[in-house]
Amino acid sequence: MTTQSTSVSGKGEKDAIVEVYKGKTKYVTGKVSSNNSYSIKIVKQKKGTVLTVYLKDKAGNKSRGITVKVS
Repeated sequence: MTTQSTSVSGKGEKDAIVEVYKGKTKYVTGKVSSNNSYSIKIVKQKKGTVLTVYLKDKAGNKSRGITVKVS
């Protein structure tokens, strides 16, 4: 992810909720589509910003976070 990125994307279980945190604060949420992928729009971030993405399934199980640092 770079300072020019305007989305967070990936794959997950259909209909899972995607939560993106900026530091310890929930920044934006989205949903995994029927083709098991997601793309969530974000504003451009400053270099060094840390974003963590979690997926939560229908049963409420939350994944381990995937952390990225903006470069």
